[in-house]
Amino acid sequence: MFPKIPSQVEDPVKFADRLVAAHQSRRWAESLIKYNYYIDNMPTDDIKALGDPQEKRIAGAARNMQKIRQAKKLPVKALLQEINLMFARTMNKIAFDKHMNQNREDRMYRDLELPPKALPPPPPEFGLVETPPHDFTRVFAAFCVSSLYVRSEVIHALREIRAECNAVLTRCIYNVKPTKAMKLEEFKQTQRAAISQLAFDLQETWAQNVQKIVVKYFADVGKGWFDISETNKESYNYGKIKKMLLVASFLMQDSLR
Repeated sequence: MFPKIPSQVEDPVKFADRLVAAHQSRRWAESLIKYNYYIDNMPTDDIKALGDPQEKRIAGAARNMQKIRQAKKLPVKALLQEINLMFARTMNKIAFDKHMNQNREDRMYRDLELPPKALPPPPPEFGLVETPPHDFTRVFAAFCVSSLYVRSEVIHALREIRAECNAVLTRCIYNVKPTKAMKLEEFKQTQRAAISQLAFDLQETWAQNVQKIVVKYFADVGKGWFDISETNKESYNYGKIKKMLLVASFLMQDSLR
């Protein structure tokens, strides 16, 4: 039996665990360096870039940031090139992962020991998610700048426009309720009259009703976000009346589908 000698050195068990963890971390780091090196050197010329609609959405989102919203022209060519490069690298990564999982015995992949993927945090026990403190005044001001629903006139106008659109949804293109038996030529004339009446109502009556609603609620609003008398194009583009009319246009288009 060896005598117990008091010592101030580290616990050997903890030291061994720390050494094993350091060795494992080193292996993971080496594998990650190789893994990213393989993906970075894969060709990207044969990968199709993002389409024009996607690039336009990205450019619009970049220009619509609050800090640069007042910028007239923002160069986004370098940003789109970087995003296309990231997109091509992501496609290569997907192909590389698939090939690696199917050929794990290959010499190239045998030594790759990647760290396990991080698991999502467990859900809270009582369904309460803690949020960091934030400046409510600043957040609310930013919300008011981005949102349409900051005046009661907008809510009332959209409600009545929706009612007009719902009335159009109940209309039928053809006359499906004949009151009597009729000849073929008379039936054709009846259907043509029904179609012509519906087209007139959509082009004249319906559009005029929507216009009257907008004028009714925004004629007296005055200068500001919802000035329907705005003549400056730049102010109109940054104002909310343009967004309001765009929402009304979408509601009308949706009713005609």
